[in-house]
Amino acid sequence: MASGGGAGPSRPQRQLSMGPRNLSRAITMRTEGFSGEEEESELVPSSLAPIVPILRAANAIEDDNPRVAYLCQYTYK
Repeated sequence: MASGGGAGPSRPQRQLSMGPRNLSRAITMRTEGFSGEEEESELVPSSLAPIVPILRAANAIEDDNPRVAYLCQYTYK
């Protein structure tokens, strides 16, 4: 008879492979209907933080020129 140590079979400890996500919050200001508060409009990974101004420009021109906005948004995919 083997001794079990009293605690039962030992199980391997489960490690979480996904660490905390690094996300950057891009804050934009409303120019029309300004209420004095900033509006959080997008949440992007920290690796995309350098292109946030391009994404903002794409959002700004989307109504006037959707093709250019599409190119701005999907160039980095």
